[in-house]
Amino acid sequence: MSEETFQAPELEQLAQLLPNFDFQAFIAKGGMGAVYKARQKSLDRDVAIKILPRELGEDPEFRKSFETEAKAMAKLNDPNLIGVYDFGDVDGMPYIVMEYVDGKSLYYSAYNKVIEPAQAVQIITGICRGLGHAHENGIIHRDIKPANILLTPKAEPKIGDFGLARPVDHDGPGLIMGTPGYTAPEVIEDHEEADKQADIYGVGVILHELLTGQRPDPEGKKPRKSTGSPKLDAICKKATQTNPSLRYSTCEEMAADLKAWSDSPAARAPGKLLTTGGAAAGGAKPPGAGPNSPSPQPVAMSTGSSWSIVRNLLIIAVLLVAIAFTWKALKAAREKKDIENARIQKENFEAKERARAERERAAEEARIAAERERERQPVIPDMPEPKEETPMESLERLQRDLSRGGRAEMPIGTVRHGESDFFLVPDEMSWHRAAAFAEEHGGHLAVIHSEDDTTWLSQFLPKDTVSWVGAGRSLGDQWVVIDGTDLELEKNPSGVGNYATLDNLGLLRARRASDEFPFVIEWRRDGSNPATLAAMLRRTRETLEKPNPVFPPGTDSLDARHFAIIPRPVDRIEAEQLAELAGGILAVPASREEAEWLSDRCEKLVAEDGFWLGGTRDGKVWKWDSGEKWAFALWNDDADVSGGGEGLVLVPKSGWHDADPDDKMSGLIIEWSSDAEGAEANPDEIASTHTGSGTGELKKKAAELVEQAIQERDDKLAANVRTFNWDLDVWYRGLNPKDSVRWEPHVKGLKAMVEGNRVPAPSAFADEGEVALSEQMAKVCTFCYNKQVEIEAAHSSKLRRLRDAYVQRLREEGKKAMDSGQRGVADAISEEIENAEDHEDWAAELAD
Repeated sequence: MSEETFQAPELEQLAQLLPNFDFQAFIAKGGMGAVYKARQKSLDRDVAIKILPRELGEDPEFRKSFETEAKAMAKLNDPNLIGVYDFGDVDGMPYIVMEYVDGKSLYYSAYNKVIEPAQAVQIITGICRGLGHAHENGIIHRDIKPANILLTPKAEPKIGDFGLARPVDHDGPGLIMGTPGYTAPEVIEDHEEADKQADIYGVGVILHELLTGQRPDPEGKKPRKSTGSPKLDAICKKATQTNPSLRYSTCEEMAADLKAWSDSPAARAPGKLLTTGGAAAGGAKPPGAGPNSPSPQPVAMSTGSSWSIVRNLLIIAVLLVAIAFTWKALKAAREKKDIENARIQKENFEAKERARAERERAAEEARIAAERERERQPVIPDMPEPKEETPMESLERLQRDLSRGGRAEMPIGTVRHGESDFFLVPDEMSWHRAAAFAEEHGGHLAVIHSEDDTTWLSQFLPKDTVSWVGAGRSLGDQWVVIDGTDLELEKNPSGVGNYATLDNLGLLRARRASDEFPFVIEWRRDGSNPATLAAMLRRTRETLEKPNPVFPPGTDSLDARHFAIIPRPVDRIEAEQLAELAGGILAVPASREEAEWLSDRCEKLVAEDGFWLGGTRDGKVWKWDSGEKWAFALWNDDADVSGGGEGLVLVPKSGWHDADPDDKMSGLIIEWSSDAEGAEANPDEIASTHTGSGTGELKKKAAELVEQAIQERDDKLAANVRTFNWDLDVWYRGLNPKDSVRWEPHVKGLKAMVEGNRVPAPSAFADEGEVALSEQMAKVCTFCYNKQVEIEAAHSSKLRRLRDAYVQRLREEGKKAMDSGQRGVADAISEEIENAEDHEDWAAELAD
């Protein structure tokens, strides 16, 4: 995986997926994920959220490792470690919520620079302390480098990125953990050897780089550049020893040596060079020299005697002899190791050969035994061979398994391409019937996104074959693909129809839905199906508020109204559910223009039972589901409009019919328009939909609306309580062990005070009691209690509007009763109006 293959989610997408956070900015992106700055709403604090790719979330071994390390890191509490508050999974992407550090990485701040020794030692000491705390808790970083260390505005180091997003690759040889130049030699040879000594090696490299501007040569072929301090040189050398056993055993040991240097006189004169006669002493460069400037030669000083020269020469000779013996010993050790490795490889090979020979011998013995057994069996006459299964027969046999997402066995004739399998159905069907057939068998019509897809699919088709594909026209000349992806072609299909076909020559054409052609079924190998009818309608609902909503193929428009004819056998309830899923309603042709336009669009479709419309009969009164005025009808002569079915259907070439809501019709028509906005928001809805039905039906409808309002309020209160509990849990999980023990009973006590989905008021904690509130607990409680007050106020306002509409309709019925001389009815209505004076009492009576 690389940075190019991982697509970082947009801020708007994350805001929908994680509504408890206010995403403010994109910080950085890498191959292993992206980091965002966000504001945790309930606790009113800045956090950093790292989103990892779906590929990692789909790997079970990574998810287990991710959860284990995240829980372990959340228990760490050190000022030099970036704190972990929470983790989880959203839309298949693992994420982790961390402390937000307002600073830059050490890499950004110190790249190609030489840092003053005192400040460099201070930074590395902090890194050692934080890393030591992690090691004590069983956490190994695995990738210590400047880019993974953040500096606060006060230059305090904070270590992050504890290897949580390392890739897992089962198909290849795997990846070496760490970053070249900072990774210990033993880890490069075997990444399973990563331990705390490997982390210490990386710290030593960073210290040397800060002090000299260069990293030490990991192979030791190039001489180390001096830091200007023998003590610091010794610390760097020990921390970066090739043999891990010669390094510091713990970070605390390295920190102790650094502190000893900090307390020495050398640390109190940072940056100064020891010089003799004006030249830089010890081979260090004078102030102002660049990293590539030649080092000045040390000035020779006379001692009055040649003995010092002889002594120095003897020391050098002894050192050369020691180096020669050491090199010879190292070379012999390496040769011995190579010989041992060769011996082990030879033994492994011989063991494999013996095992293979044993398997072959056992197989041969089993074969001979089986032949002898067959010779002893009586001769059975040959049975006729079973009839060979056809591709379509295998498709029907596997239909149940395919519809459940099974992909272990595919129909005969299936061809794999990319991440999908393809199968040609030679039977000719209409586009909608073909789409339904593919969905019944767990797949969808084959989709094309580019010229390459078009070329491949056309070559898959037999000669002289024209096949339906999963694309259609929507809202005029806009073409959409049924799986929600973009149709990226140089030229859209030509023709007058609304649905696309492809022939074996690669020609795309638009055809009418009533035409019949063969088609290709596509199955995703992962068992998913993003092109079901439900998925297409759901995408429409999710994009309605966007500038360019994605409507289903075949959607057509009349002015600002959009209609989709869906030929799919459903009863009235199923039709309503599909329309609601799409964010629309069953079509309401409330004007004669709309009704005649819809009839023309359905005229060429075969639908003997008709398409469901948004009309129902209440008693003898027909009404529109949207609450619009019922002004006319296009009844067929055979329709029983007063005592027949209670549902309304449009039959092509026939007109409007009544139908039993439990019967399955040929399909439904969905409408999206401002005309169809919920009648619930209209105070006049009760009166406009129940004219002539009497006060009994009026009161029944009012009770339904009140119950809906109460249910909406209760749902919102329940969601508010879930947010209350979730925010408390997030804060509690971010506490250190000591604070966790302290606040656990208070968090449980606060949750226990929630009754009837009502959060306790913050004022309930004014007096000292068994439950105490921390500052963050008080923020969560205040936030959710204010939300609760807002929900109750909106509910009361809605009940008042419903009561007012109800009373207005009663007054109209009362006037009709008075005009007709029904004074008793008028008096009863007046009493009902008086009883509805208090909207809360009125609503409570209806709810009972």
